[in-house]
Amino acid sequence: MINNATHDKPLPVYGEGLNVRDWLYVEDHCRGIFAVLEKVMTIAVILVLILITYLYVNIFISEEASETALMKSMGFRGCTVQLSYILRMAMLVVSGIILGECFNWTISTRIYNLFMSQWDAAGLYFMFEFPVSFILIPLLIAGTVILTTWLTSSGVRNIDIWKISEE
Repeated sequence: MINNATHDKPLPVYGEGLNVRDWLYVEDHCRGIFAVLEKVMTIAVILVLILITYLYVNIFISEEASETALMKSMGFRGCTVQLSYILRMAMLVVSGIILGECFNWTISTRIYNLFMSQWDAAGLYFMFEFPVSFILIPLLIAGTVILTTWLTSSGVRNIDIWKISEE
């Protein structure tokens, strides 16, 4: 069929001519699989990030419950205490992103090649997509952590001095 088409010969049609043949190239198939895996891994990383942030903020809140109750009894509002947790987590996220970007620009390729050379797979290189690697992903991480902290720390408003004195 392809040979006839390239040489301007008539194309043979068998039966009613309603049969259709779909061609699927291996590269297209692999590209589709990797696109799905990329999205699944992104969702999994975000869910793990939400879980870790939730647990971390809950540890902060439970460890500092007496200090929070004391601050609220001195006149601080719950939203002020909640803002302090958000700012604390924002500072941690920003410092982590800065350290991660510095690591990414300096020795990450060397460590990756050293790791991959164990399986004779040296010569593979990181391909950075600037907007994704250095703008989108850090913003996604920061937004996820700050939103999770804001939702988790809303329980600070329920901490009062009389609840702490009962314990």
